[in-house]
Amino acid sequence: MMNRICGLFAGAVVACVGVLSGCSDDVSFRWNEYQDARIVGFVDDSLAIVTDCRHWIETTEGWNGSYDEETGRGHTRLCLYNYRVQLNGPVWCDSLDDKNSHNVYVEQGPVKGQLSDSIVWGGSVGRSISFWKIGEKPHEMQMSEKYEGCSVGFEPQRLRTWLDGMVLALGETMNVENVNACQYAILDTNEKAITYKRLDENLKWIEKCDDVKAWNENIRCLKMETYQSKVYYVENENVVDSLVVENQNWYSGLFFLGKIMLVNDNLCEYKDAWIFYPRQGILGVGFHAGDGIVLAF
Repeated sequence: MMNRICGLFAGAVVACVGVLSGCSDDVSFRWNEYQDARIVGFVDDSLAIVTDCRHWIETTEGWNGSYDEETGRGHTRLCLYNYRVQLNGPVWCDSLDDKNSHNVYVEQGPVKGQLSDSIVWGGSVGRSISFWKIGEKPHEMQMSEKYEGCSVGFEPQRLRTWLDGMVLALGETMNVENVNACQYAILDTNEKAITYKRLDENLKWIEKCDDVKAWNENIRCLKMETYQSKVYYVENENVVDSLVVENQNWYSGLFFLGKIMLVNDNLCEYKDAWIFYPRQGILGVGFHAGDGIVLAF
């Protein structure tokens, strides 16, 4: 009799476990439209480089009525838009198929800025960096770090073309008082190494530049005197020209964007003289979601 009771009890336990094991979570996944669009540079005087991505949400409904949501970004795109002729969508696009929010391309960004006319960069300089050339897939490389004449490094925010085929890495500023602090770095893509340095006497003059890069073995510099709203364009220590930015009561940035320069949200280029493009404020553009993105000036 006891054996029979024990058998019935065991069967009931198995049945209960069977019912519970048959209850599975309901998982749903969906992509949103492309968003977070931003301009990272210019190929020429008509094509802008735009990056965007799609947000995703994964919802898990538990058997007991609980909900759990996970979100992330993926399908990062690199697109070219004609900002002089308003077209219904980009001239060209390519995307990365990736939904893992912990992936290096998503967390650290596959596109942080423009390096040259056809190459953008992302990732984290000094650890893992990627170069994405228009028409190709990103090329990722691990970097080793070195220090010369300094011991306190910085997180590179900008990469610029430099002399002898090297890449210049810059932080927020080169004008630092700490004698142990590194002011700039040189990235050697062949050696896969980045070397942090302080400016020597030959390069001391670029210390006060807001942005700097090398072009055809010439060093070009942009710097602004904020108290008089004057922008100086300097080449190899020589002031080539200056420009007074009128009606500017703030300082929002001075950067090279490929062949174009961003001066307080105004676009301009230097060709024997300053040239302001008729449509200004492009960095404050409005975007419509989806492939019908329109650059709004």
